[in-house]
Amino acid sequence: MKRNLFLAIFKVGWKIPLAYIFWMKRYASNKDKYPIALKYGKLRKLVRNLNNALDFEIHGYGLENIPHQTSAFFSNHLAAVDPLAVIELLDKPITFLAKTELETVPFASTAINSIEGLYLKRDDLKQSLRTMMKIQEDLKNNRKHWLIFPEGTRNKDDRELLLEFHHGTFRPAMKAGVPIVPVAIFGTQRIFDKKSKFRKYPVQVIFDKPIYPEEYQNMKTEEVAQLVQSRIQSLLTYKARKYDRAILKEKLGDNFKENL
Repeated sequence: MKRNLFLAIFKVGWKIPLAYIFWMKRYASNKDKYPIALKYGKLRKLVRNLNNALDFEIHGYGLENIPHQTSAFFSNHLAAVDPLAVIELLDKPITFLAKTELETVPFASTAINSIEGLYLKRDDLKQSLRTMMKIQEDLKNNRKHWLIFPEGTRNKDDRELLLEFHHGTFRPAMKAGVPIVPVAIFGTQRIFDKKSKFRKYPVQVIFDKPIYPEEYQNMKTEEVAQLVQSRIQSLLTYKARKYDRAILKEKLGDNFKENL
């Protein structure tokens, strides 16, 4: 693995332990004491440094589609670093639903907790329901955006179709009555590709037009999940890969290969 998250953390160097000492741990331990905008702004600055160390070249599309009001973003999931790409592009506070395994990872858990993220244990129904209720209440209170990966796990092959979306993950947004924004991410998987020889890893993040409450109010969660899945699949198939190929052709010239 030529480059990975641990190497990037090493390259960012002193900024991470200083952040941990001076504000991250404090923000994580005192959820209600500090405004979310302050906490998110601090973490976003650190994330942008980390993305630079990861050699990510992030291209955002459809930023004009992001609603002004609190919204729920639903994205495909290719790599553990997917949230970093979204955080870099959004200046308004957003947090995300992480897998419960991250709750015991020192730096990652503190970073997630500092922006009030939550963890989901899918094999524990009661815990899952409590977590979804917390997200629903948070969205109702208009505190911040939420990023959710409805596939539930990473789709390790970007050439494969999306995994089936868990329709229950849409319930908090629908109950809270907030816009639902489909998001397509492509390119983050390259950081873990041993064969990749990029000096910069192009990453495409496409924000689709939001689905507003009046559009889904008479729909079931299963129907909304299918709609969002089809829209993200379309973005990946017809836009993300098209944008990606254009960038790769420019970068690689005669060495360009369609399967990169």
